[in-house]
Amino acid sequence: MNKFFPAFIDKIIKTYVYGEQSLHVRILNMLYLYGGFVAFVSLLVRIIEGGSFIPVIITAVFVLLIAALFFLNNRFKVFEIVSTIMCIFLGDVFLPVIFFTNGGLQSGVSAYFVFVAAVIFFTQRGKRRV
Repeated sequence: MNKFFPAFIDKIIKTYVYGEQSLHVRILNMLYLYGGFVAFVSLLVRIIEGGSFIPVIITAVFVLLIAALFFLNNRFKVFEIVSTIMCIFLGDVFLPVIFFTNGGLQSGVSAYFVFVAAVIFFTQRGKRRV
C-alpha cells in the first residue's frame, strides 16, 4: 500500500489506470477519475459557498454522469460509445450551460473549452476527432 493513498484509492488506481487495458482505455479511466474528483470538489465548493441553485444542480448531474459513464465503461466494455457520449455531453451540453449560468467570460469557465479539445483528442479515434 502506498503511504499517500488509502487502500481503496490505491486499488482503484492500480486496477483502472495501471491495469491490463489498452492505453486508450487507461487514458479514458484516468480522465473519468480526475474529472469526477474535480467535479465533486467543485460541487462541494458551490454548496459551501451557497451558490445559486442552477449551477449546483448542473454540477451534481455532471458528477452522477461521470460515475455512470465510468461504471458503463468498465463493466460492459463499451469504450468507444461511452467516450463519444462523454465528449458530446461535455463539449456540447455541460460546458456551454455552465458558461452561461456562471457569468460568461467573467466566470473563468472559458479555459475549460481547451480541456474539452484535449479530451476529444485523447479519447476519440479517426474521423470522430474532427
